[in-house]
Amino acid sequence: MKKFIFTVVAAVALSACSPSPGETYLTEFEKLENDISQLAEQAEVCFSEIEATMDKYDHLNPSNQEDFDNLFSEAEQQRYNEIEDGIEEQLKKLRDIFDRDC
Repeated sequence: MKKFIFTVVAAVALSACSPSPGETYLTEFEKLENDISQLAEQAEVCFSEIEATMDKYDHLNPSNQEDFDNLFSEAEQQRYNEIEDGIEEQLKKLRDIFDRDC
């Protein structure tokens, strides 16, 4: 019986330590925001750099996610919205500085 209880406790502890699918997604989404922010800080950015960054994170596209509408908890959804707003702000900056010809 002690062995069974230990196994159950260990399994619960391990599952509590692993990030949820929503948390995993948000970690990657934050990396996208950071990469776009770094591009937006440059004086000039080649369109190909923006395109390469977006391609790198294409797996985050909601259409590439199973059950995207149910991926996040309420707190995670709020965090998603904040990250998405930050990305939109950075993309606005990029529109002003990108160079299609380089």
